[in-house]
Amino acid sequence: MRCRLAILVVVLAAGGLAGCSRDKGDRPTPQAQPAVAAASTVPLPGVSVSAGGSAGTMPAAPGSGPTTPSGLGKGKVLPTGTRLSADGVGPYVIGAEQAELASAGLVGVVTGDAKGCDTGTGVSRYGTPALVFTKGKLQHVKVTAKTIKTAAGVGVGTALADAKRAYPSGRELSGPAGSAWYAESGDSALLLRIGGGKVTVIETGPAATLPFTFTGNLGC
Repeated sequence: MRCRLAILVVVLAAGGLAGCSRDKGDRPTPQAQPAVAAASTVPLPGVSVSAGGSAGTMPAAPGSGPTTPSGLGKGKVLPTGTRLSADGVGPYVIGAEQAELASAGLVGVVTGDAKGCDTGTGVSRYGTPALVFTKGKLQHVKVTAKTIKTAAGVGVGTALADAKRAYPSGRELSGPAGSAWYAESGDSALLLRIGGGKVTVIETGPAATLPFTFTGNLGC
């Protein structure tokens, strides 16, 4: 009996010593939690809306979103080529805004008439073309300078036969001012006025109206 009590006392004493050895200094060191990346958009509870972010998400890192092109809002860059086409020449493109051309110093004084046709003149770099505007937009361009030619090499002074070969799909028109060779190109067209067997004036404008300004003196 005494032996059993002695063993029990030894066991209890050993257990007490083991329990006492675990003090506050023996607690395990807390492990650091992985940080959320700055650009993360993982929903986080309790996070409110902030600039650049959406509700319940962390805002994206600066510069990570779409950017606006630097040229946006600064106006269109006007064409500068001197080749004449059915759409016009240089910045004088059919449909161009009169105000835009004026602010760029590309058109002088514009005068109007009873039909609502406003006329002005372009700069010498592009052959000083005659310009016709309706409702603030460029409607017709008329060139008489020999320095301005089409991509096919047709200009004022070109023989009618050569003009026809350059634009074989065109057709001849007759009007109060004589005859012309008319060639469409998409929604626009070239009208080559003929005098003495040669091109005297080249006009460009909308294909839907350009022929009528020549054959019936209608519109602008």
